[in-house]
Amino acid sequence: MRPVLLLLLLALPLSACPVSLNNPPADDDDATGDDDDACDDAECDLRVLESDVGCELLPDPEPPPAGGVLLSSPEPGVIEASHFSYSEGCCPDMIIDAFADPDTGVIDVDIDLSNDFCDCICMLDVTYTLGDVPAGTWTLAGQEIEVE
Repeated sequence: MRPVLLLLLLALPLSACPVSLNNPPADDDDATGDDDDACDDAECDLRVLESDVGCELLPDPEPPPAGGVLLSSPEPGVIEASHFSYSEGCCPDMIIDAFADPDTGVIDVDIDLSNDFCDCICMLDVTYTLGDVPAGTWTLAGQEIEVE
């Protein structure tokens, strides 16, 4: 009976199982009181609320920001980041993962650009908004930012 079930599952179209790579489904730990994402004393995942990548996505600021990155915290628990001329490309897919380490005060952001099959090239700008950032002073992309 198991081989038949396996064959039926393999026959399902991929569209029957939508997956968002950038925003994983929320876990149900909050209902049990367990919170795996708490940043009390270990690295925690941050949510990526919004993200975008594109050619000339952002106007060139004057003067250019340190390290090519502008950071802001427009509301409690949120950081907005803009990376100017982040990479060469044209129309890549983007996956962003972000982690906060309360022991070091550092937020590590992994930006993965892939599947850039367009027939052009430019300097890509990247923007993203992080949520669930604990209050405090954090270092992201070599810059400090205060989050309420």
